[in-house]
Amino acid sequence: MIIVGMDIAGVAFWNMMDENVTVTAEGYKNFLDEYVSDWCYQRGVEDPILLHDNARPHKSRIVGEFLEEKNSTLLPHPSYSPDMRPCDFNCFVHLKERLRGHRYQDFDQFNIAIKKFGA
Repeated sequence: MIIVGMDIAGVAFWNMMDENVTVTAEGYKNFLDEYVSDWCYQRGVEDPILLHDNARPHKSRIVGEFLEEKNSTLLPHPSYSPDMRPCDFNCFVHLKERLRGHRYQDFDQFNIAIKKFGA
């Protein structure tokens, strides 16, 4: 599982979750706390505007309260439409192309390949 944050320039930050780990509301909140705060500091952004999909962890009370506390604006996620989902055509397509045709013997090798893509 990979969690990706994008901005207007492309992939801004990401985190590769450990093998067999499910993203929970608490885990997603921690991801936002760690990566969005750093991103805001680096870019000089005080009140970020976020768009994430409608997955349960993203829509949870815990995440909502966290975003409110951080003065983050949350845009409503549009209904499924390929032209309205930037991750589908701007991020994951390139990642899939890079990884296509490769076999990884274990999770560590796969994780290394993902890190090389993000570098």
